[in-house]
Amino acid sequence: MFLNAKALKEDHVKGYQLGASDYLIKPFDPKILLLKIKVLFQNKGVFDKNDSHFKIRNFEFEYSKRLSHLGTQKEKLSLKEAELLKLLCEKQGEILTHEEALLKIWKNDDYFSKQSMNVYITKLRKRLQKDTQNSIEIENLHSRGFMLKV
Repeated sequence: MFLNAKALKEDHVKGYQLGASDYLIKPFDPKILLLKIKVLFQNKGVFDKNDSHFKIRNFEFEYSKRLSHLGTQKEKLSLKEAELLKLLCEKQGEILTHEEALLKIWKNDDYFSKQSMNVYITKLRKRLQKDTQNSIEIENLHSRGFMLKV
């Protein structure tokens, strides 16, 4: 985003040619600047545009608050747990490949990232096992990925 005092058309064109997503001319309204920054982050996937809320039998998950609910019991999830659970919920009954999860969450699919992901899968499994009345599991599909099964 360019913040510039130059208001000529040529300046705008040059800014966009250099890769600007937006061009604001000084003086500008700070509220407008903040709104434009928020839109830029949303478009880059930094902020979630809508609050993803998932309900799986007695289990509820609110992505934006990183909360999981089991009846009246509420637990705060780490950011990685929340991102991983969101992907699993979105693909419920389908395979979430190792590569997809690693690249979306860890931005890397090396050995160490994969080991880290396995730790978070174990943590999520422990959380889901607390629902003793219903069978919710994260199935490991050898060398392919994971599947959330109800």
